[in-house]
Amino acid sequence: MSYVTLRTTTAQQRFSLVVRGEHRVIRDLLVLLARAFELRDTEGVRSIFGEFASFAGPHFRYEEEVLHPAFAGIFGPEYGDKLRVDHEVAITSAERLEELSEVEELTEDEVEEAVWLVHTILPHVSDFEGPGLIVELLNDETLESLLRAREAARRDGLDLLTWSAEVRGQ
Repeated sequence: MSYVTLRTTTAQQRFSLVVRGEHRVIRDLLVLLARAFELRDTEGVRSIFGEFASFAGPHFRYEEEVLHPAFAGIFGPEYGDKLRVDHEVAITSAERLEELSEVEELTEDEVEEAVWLVHTILPHVSDFEGPGLIVELLNDETLESLLRAREAARRDGLDLLTWSAEVRGQ
C-alpha cells in the first residue's frame, strides 16, 4: 500500500528548473572565479566576482525570505537556522573575496585564500540537491509565492553584499 502519492505539478517543475539553473550558474561563476584567481587575472577576477555578487544577491534573498521558511514546516525551524548559517558563511566569504578582487598584484597566500573561500561557498550549491527534492512536497501556492519572490528580488537587483548589508538583517 502506498502512503504517499506525489504528482509533479507545473509549479514544481518550473521552480525546480529555476533553482537548479540558478545553482548551476552560481557554481560555474565560482569555478571561474577560482580559476581567475589562480591565473592572477585581476581584471577577470573583478568581472567574475561582480557577476557572481549580482546574480547571487536576488537568489539568496528569495531563498531566505520565502524558501527557508517554507522548509521549516517540513524540516523544523532548526533547519532554517542551518541554512541561514550556510548563507552567513557564503556572505562572509564573499566579503573577503571582494576585498581580494581589488588587489592589483596577488600574492601566493592571497590566491590560496581566495580559492579556499570559493570552496567554502561551493558546498551550498551542491548541498541543495537534497532539499531540492523536498520542494516536491511544497504546495503550488507556496511554489508560486517563491517564484513571485524570486522575480521581485531580481527586479530589485541588489547584489549579494548590498542586500546583506542593507536588507537582510532588518
